This record gives sequence, C-alpha cells and structure tokens, in this order.
Amino acid sequence: MAVVGESGSGKSVTMLSVMGLLDRQTAEVTGDVHYFDGNGQTRNLRRMPRRELDRIRGREIAMIFQDATASLNPLIRVGEQIAETIRLHAGADRQEAWRRTVQLLEDVGIAAAEQRARSYPHELSGGMRQRVMIAIALAGEPRLLIADEPTTALDVTIQTQILNLLEQLKRDRDLSILIVTHDLGVVAEVADRVVVMYAGEIVESGAAGDLLQRPRHPYTAALLACLPQIDWDAAAQTAAYERAKPGTVPTIDETFTGCRFRARCAMARATCERDVPMFETGPGWTSRCFFWEEMA
Repeated sequence: MAVVGESGSGKSVTMLSVMGLLDRQTAEVTGDVHYFDGNGQTRNLRRMPRRELDRIRGREIAMIFQDATASLNPLIRVGEQIAETIRLHAGADRQEAWRRTVQLLEDVGIAAAEQRARSYPHELSGGMRQRVMIAIALAGEPRLLIADEPTTALDVTIQTQILNLLEQLKRDRDLSILIVTHDLGVVAEVADRVVVMYAGEIVESGAAGDLLQRPRHPYTAALLACLPQIDWDAAAQTAAYERAKPGTVPTIDETFTGCRFRARCAMARATCERDVPMFETGPGWTSRCFFWEEMA
C-alpha cells in the first residue's frame, strides 16, 4: 500500500504514530492503531504497555526511515548496527549475529558484504546506505515493513534498484509493505492500493490502477496533473495545471471547517463548507468529496 500526498500532508507523522515514535512535544496522538498478529487476533498498539510494544517494533513491524545518512550512527560500523538489532530481537550471540549480518547485506544486494559490513556510513554511497537501512529493518524478520520515502535523494537508477529490491523482498519473505511517498511514478510501479492524504486526513483510497486512471477527488486529480505527459500539447498541460489553484498544504495548527482542500479546489462550492464524510464510490474505493460522481 502506498500513502501519497504533498510534503506536510501528515504521511510521516502518521507512520511515526503507528510505531509509537512520535515525540509528545510534536503532537498529541489520539485514536487507536489496530494490528493483526500472527494468530489472527487484533491488538491495539496505542493501548499496549511500552515493554510489549518494544517487542513488536523491529520484530513484527519495522520501519525504513526517510534519511539514511541521519538515521545511521556515523561512529559505528554498519555491520555492528545491523548485528545489534539481530542480537536484540533474535537473542543471537555475537558470532551468529555477524554471520546473519553478512547474509542480510548480501540479500539486499551489497557486493563484498563481509568487507562492507566493516565500513562506516560515510564510506558508503547513498544507495548502499539505503540498502543498509533496509537490512536493519529486515534483521528482526518483520511481517510489516513501513518504508518512509525510501528513494529520497537517490538518482533514478539507484531508485529503480531499491524499488526492485523491495518488490523482491516482498515476494521472498512474504512481507506486507506500506510505502510513503510523494512520487506518483513510484506508486504506479509498486503499489496495489493507494491512500491519498491532505492536511492530515485521508481524502481518497482505492486500488492503484483505478485511482491513478480515474481519480474521484480533486486533490488526487491535481497531483496527477503535475506529472508532465509526453503526448500532451501545451494547452492540455495548462488545462491540467488549472484544475488546482496555487497554494500550499495548511499547517498543522490551523483549524478547519468543511473540506480542507476547498481553498485550492477549482470545483469548490458552498456545500464544501460543511463537514465532508467519506463516500463509498465503488468496491474498496472511497472519496472525501461531495462531487465524486462528477469526477467519475
């Protein structure tokens, strides 16, 4: 599943909330996070004791953070950072943890894994550091992998390699992956389902193929209109841009009445000043827009 939206839409904040990693000084988290464990039981991560949540983080749910350079400790060799996670979650001794560390680096496509494991983060390329982050996330053999902008700041070639790696790991390890991105090209390539966020709430969700081809919320359509189309002429591209008015995502401390996107929406009407429910627009397809039928 892909979670998409502009910077400031609340994507990363939501993922940090799921993991219980959001600083209380940043925002107050309310509501529940329902997690289905391996026995088919539903558990509420928001109501768990801290010690029990620590056993789930890394072991059952792992996260690849947005900036590998900032996430890796610059003073510790990358192999030790992976091995620490293995010792913590698997109870392995140092020798076994190192063996599995080298194997993980090979699994994520790093050549000369034994040698690279003894490197410091600054000695690796950006693509290698991202692969190390993926190896750390896989060290506890999780069932759910949250990837927060895993291809940020990588060139197109390396980005494709990382996406292909995630796809291969999903198949080989039977992983569920929740990927956070604002790159709709990434979404089209990897996602089965898409959730679109704006100003901290979901405005549309559905199967990737349907949602990307026939959006039923003006914000989703505006995001898609930002992608240059090779076969469009200048007039068609201009018309696409005009579907949304200029502006930015509202800040988190703003108060809202009605539709949060209406100030930037070309379809906005008086009706949009009322609170907008989530409409069922098709099987597994929802939209937070009164005029979704016009969009369809």
